[in-house]
Amino acid sequence: MWRFILPAMLTLLGHVSCVPEPTALPTETAIATLERDEQPPLYQLLYDAPTLPLSQKLQQKVRILIWLRHMELAPTQLARLEELRVLAEIRRNRIADAEREAAHRFEPIENTLYLRIWSALEAGVAIDDPVLGEITEEFRELRAGGERERELLKLRLQGIRALLEAQHLFLDTLSPRQEALLADAVFFLRNRLDPVGNPGDFRALVGSS
Repeated sequence: MWRFILPAMLTLLGHVSCVPEPTALPTETAIATLERDEQPPLYQLLYDAPTLPLSQKLQQKVRILIWLRHMELAPTQLARLEELRVLAEIRRNRIADAEREAAHRFEPIENTLYLRIWSALEAGVAIDDPVLGEITEEFRELRAGGERERELLKLRLQGIRALLEAQHLFLDTLSPRQEALLADAVFFLRNRLDPVGNPGDFRALVGSS
């Protein structure tokens, strides 16, 4: 859940930070008074930056369990959070399915272009020959995506919008102290969008172009 939700949250926070002289959040005082020195060493260790770019599933489960207990969420709040997790999974799978379908449609076309290049090179055609130039243009048009890329972008934006809207239903249930704890935990539960370290998350949210 958080692997998909939090990057979007952090992106919004980044936009907010660029606004000149922002209005102070009502939870800033509560965050400042949180006693981090009193947190157990295990808590601090688990919430430190992970060794690997992509956190392991078991590591994430332990960290999130500690966070959930720390938040002291009521059963109704946990139910809201579970609905949010399910929605995030559905949206992520929908994007992945659309990308697989696009790859299935376009891979044969791309392979045909590669075979034409191979045949031309085997026949001794120079790399700057107009024949290969025509194939290059076909490649460029194919990779530009056009309608395909627009549809994938539309799916991503719809997914992010749906998650941000659904988050309000959960966030509205938080007490002032829970809001402070959530704001304090966003940093530790962050998930870096790295095309090398975790390409799956990067592609799901940002895309490939």
